[in-house]
Amino acid sequence: CKSCALRRFSIQPAQQKKIPNRYLGQPSPFTHPHLLKPGEVTPGLSQVEYALRRHKLMALIQKEAYGWDGLDHTVILLSNPTYYMSNDIPYVFHQDTNFLYLCGFQEPDSILVLQSIPGKALPSHKSILFVPQRDPSRELWDGPRSGTDGAIALTGVDEAYTIHEFRHLVAKLKG
Repeated sequence: CKSCALRRFSIQPAQQKKIPNRYLGQPSPFTHPHLLKPGEVTPGLSQVEYALRRHKLMALIQKEAYGWDGLDHTVILLSNPTYYMSNDIPYVFHQDTNFLYLCGFQEPDSILVLQSIPGKALPSHKSILFVPQRDPSRELWDGPRSGTDGAIALTGVDEAYTIHEFRHLVAKLKG
């Protein structure tokens, strides 16, 4: 987009949150320092790069929605679910490419929401990640999960909530 090409915006990384010193649902600089540098979500791609990608998407929406009546815009992206071969035997997980491109989060059953900020023009937005709640008994069998704290620290999104709280956002959007 033209505004992005001119770099009339600035995406500054938010104050970097400390990644929890535990295993998350994907490699992190704590667990894989030989693969990831601090601030990277996936090898070679930083939190700033993912924030820039989200910003560019919202800029495209701004361009395409010019002249429409509504000012509030919301993008909802679903990650892929876990598919099972048989009881408790999952297939190898592959993340939805659009979801992965915009946030780098590699856990199943998650939702990324990009929402315009009331009173601010696009491409200003906030990014919200809804992730499965951590459950130590399930993590024993399925592997570790990032949880809300790990998701924010790892991906650099603005907010993170458990997947069960997504219904509250949907109710607000309907209202």
